[in-house]
Amino acid sequence: MQEEGLIREDDEPTDEDLRRFDKNRKDKKVSNDEWVSPADGDSRIGKMKDGTTHLAYKAENVVDLKTDIILAAQIYHADCGDARTLVDSVQQARVHLSEAAIEATIEEVAADKGYHAAPTLELAEALNLRTYIPEPKLKHERVWTDKPVAYQRAVYNNRRRVKRNKGRRPQRRRSELVERTFAHLCETGGARRTWLCGVLNVQKRWLIQPARWECPILGCSHCRVGFPSRR
Repeated sequence: MQEEGLIREDDEPTDEDLRRFDKNRKDKKVSNDEWVSPADGDSRIGKMKDGTTHLAYKAENVVDLKTDIILAAQIYHADCGDARTLVDSVQQARVHLSEAAIEATIEEVAADKGYHAAPTLELAEALNLRTYIPEPKLKHERVWTDKPVAYQRAVYNNRRRVKRNKGRRPQRRRSELVERTFAHLCETGGARRTWLCGVLNVQKRWLIQPARWECPILGCSHCRVGFPSRR
């Protein structure tokens, strides 16, 4: 306000004046590296789909596309990118299958293009996971001269699988089930917002949310899936 000549150096603006000025600033930038919420240090500033920003968490779930059952429901900081958390969520789903003594294993992973990243694809390949992740359009061709050979191999293998008819089926199934069940959890179930603080408390609440949704077909509590929920 002093730089723009709105107040003198010896003036003390009121809180209302500061809020009004801050609201109308055009060059305003907010960074998680520069500011931490005093009320909830685990929350992060995140951009919502409508363009607004809020303190948020990111919910990421793993769903079986054959049975529509959630295998893992994870909460991460809102500034964690999708590509960073994909493998962690799938590994947690593997742990749950093992602890439940279910003779099944996860061999294939389908996700949207927001999860595409060369390091993520390479890590998934190292863990014996076949990925079906569409590749986002880039302005320029990828350059591999400064990257490991394993990154290039993982990206090309994923690209080849996605272009096959078999690779398109998981994407259609994912669009049909995942987005629809996400609406059940966050819209119908009212889990889009939370008043809890701390990633551990939000994680507990998010685990309960799909578990309390009773399956009308089997008559038992089944878990469902959705990407992503924000606070």
